[in-house]
Amino acid sequence: MAVPNHREHAHSPIAGPGLTAVAHPRRYRRLLWPAVGSVLAATLLVLDAPVVQASTPGAITCGDQITQSVVLTQNLTCVGTALEVVPAQGPITVNLGGHTVTSTAAASTCADAAIVLAGLSPATLENGRVLGSGPGVCNASPGNVYQHLTFDGAGWANTASDSQPTVRDNVFIHGAGFATGQNTVYVEYNEFLGGPPDDTAISAPLVDGVISDNTITGYGVGMNLGDSTISRTVSDNTIAGAGVGIEITSRTQLGTITGNRLLGNEGDGILIAWQASGGPATVSGNIAVGNGGDGIEVQSTAGGTVTFADNVALGNAGHGIVAPSGSVNDGGNRAAANRTPPQCVNLSCFG
Repeated sequence: MAVPNHREHAHSPIAGPGLTAVAHPRRYRRLLWPAVGSVLAATLLVLDAPVVQASTPGAITCGDQITQSVVLTQNLTCVGTALEVVPAQGPITVNLGGHTVTSTAAASTCADAAIVLAGLSPATLENGRVLGSGPGVCNASPGNVYQHLTFDGAGWANTASDSQPTVRDNVFIHGAGFATGQNTVYVEYNEFLGGPPDDTAISAPLVDGVISDNTITGYGVGMNLGDSTISRTVSDNTIAGAGVGIEITSRTQLGTITGNRLLGNEGDGILIAWQASGGPATVSGNIAVGNGGDGIEVQSTAGGTVTFADNVALGNAGHGIVAPSGSVNDGGNRAAANRTPPQCVNLSCFG
């Protein structure tokens, strides 16, 4: 299945009444002239879409169903669901306009989420803050996009079996996190800041998908990617000061774990327990420095082929790199100053 490339989307400031501006630094910019025609076509479609301006306090109220594109112009504080987005026909955009949508319900289910996207057509939710103590946004329809949002205390939860959402360029603060069931998801360019030690920033037992270019500080677990039945790509993420950086339990295929930076976590930087045959899998280009356990540890009890290449493990309390027996060494693996000998287990590496 082709994986869409979302790496060129920019952060933009989010500000409005009751909302502190959060600057999203530009990470990448590329000018793709061949894509100009597609961009213009998409722009014309957006301009042609109907837009409802919520210009008066009574225009949108708690529990309203949103069936067409809308721009919010005031904060909403509701007991339970504030907005239910149900596109009537074709994709729509719900622009929070820099405002805050709050659910005061102390619930752990999507029934009382601040915003629920539940239509048969995709929607884009953007530009605002979602506040609460339970799920802030619940995704129950296919192809939705969540971007330029601040999740404050309230997290993101997924209720559908394979809805393929895209979650990009968002900020998660005050314990907010991303949690999904077994789905195809694209989680990219998000920031998870200062999470508590009993929470997980990203919890996603994926069937397939991409988790890339996210930054995580704190939290008990940076990423818990659970069980996988196909594959996933976990790339170019930075996780610092968590309990465990990346934790994966996979029963069949593992996928590609590449280019991640694991810095000063209390446990292992990367911990992968592979429980059944499958693969192949690649662990490459990861950097694990100053973690309280092993820098990179991959356990395999079923003989799946894991290829290691160009990983760096320095100054970890455990081993530098622990590979399962029979792993493929593609070279360039480096381990030094790790406090538990040998520097690498079942793998040749240099200092």
